[in-house]
Amino acid sequence: MTVVTPALRIRLKTLLEVIYPELDSEALVEQTIAAFWPDDNRPTPHPREPGNSLWSEQDALVICYGDSVNDSEGDDAPLETLRRFLFEHAAETISSVHILPFFPYTSDDGFAVSDYYSVDPRLGDWTHISAIASRFRLMADLVLNHCSSGGAWFDAYREGVAPYDEYFFEG
Repeated sequence: MTVVTPALRIRLKTLLEVIYPELDSEALVEQTIAAFWPDDNRPTPHPREPGNSLWSEQDALVICYGDSVNDSEGDDAPLETLRRFLFEHAAETISSVHILPFFPYTSDDGFAVSDYYSVDPRLGDWTHISAIASRFRLMADLVLNHCSSGGAWFDAYREGVAPYDEYFFEG
């Protein structure tokens, strides 16, 4: 089951039209979905009360980097250690987890993303992200405005490949 509902597509399209009015919003929606819900690793939606998809005073949130919780013996990937900690110690009180950028990066504490399709292998992989999302609502930063100069998107921009040739501005 996929979390990419028609309502999510509409919300993404509406936001992307405001942010990038000159670009093809349908194409941007597809690119965003492909980046965050690769076909082989789509998470299932978090179970929620019918009709209540908004935040409330009953929600509690953890925000952390993917390596904020570590195994003292270093045997598990940091995202697996985070999952285990959340499942064993926070499942009754925490409703949502916000993991700060977990993509491979070249600088800026994870914000200069070099590959939006992958999880930084030092942290774990998509199975770890999916496991956390199976029990908690998951948030992640898309950080498109902090793209790495060493990433594929910037390489394609420099080579003039559409649509990446319009992703960056030179001044």
